[in-house]
Amino acid sequence: MNISAIKPFEYLIILVLIWLPTNCAISPKYRTNRVTRSPVIVVSTESPAGLDNAPVLQTVEGTASWYGPNFHGNLTANGEIFDMNKVSAAHKDFPLGTWIRVTNKSNNRSIIVRINDRGPYIGKRILDLSKRAAELLDFVNAGLTEVKIEVLRWGSLIMIPSPENPPIIIGPKH
Repeated sequence: MNISAIKPFEYLIILVLIWLPTNCAISPKYRTNRVTRSPVIVVSTESPAGLDNAPVLQTVEGTASWYGPNFHGNLTANGEIFDMNKVSAAHKDFPLGTWIRVTNKSNNRSIIVRINDRGPYIGKRILDLSKRAAELLDFVNAGLTEVKIEVLRWGSLIMIPSPENPPIIIGPKH
């Protein structure tokens, strides 16, 4: 086929067909291949000692939701594998690794949880909690609840290194 004989519209179609598969691939966060994934190096997910009595650094109130089945086993924003049966949370802006106390305002139940993912991206929700966290706060059936978030320790985690995600060194060059 002579390239000069290709009409501009046909040329555009060819470019789109080449571009589409390379730029619309599934994000690594939503891969479903759980068997061949290399292990992720995880920092402790247990609440550090003393957080129960830690001073509150910031307070935010709003609507929280929970997520689970559709994301179970997929990567979180910090590189961990999401487990809906463990306590974790997603926030749009708080640094990954931030520890927060979440209080369900309708029943006054509270838990301490670490931010390890990004979201929620629906409406004006301010927090997405794992299914287990929602169970502990007693709002799984409702799906949404009003919460008070108290920041107890700011995180600085950009990502957790693994063979697929090598560490990023930030700082002055020596």
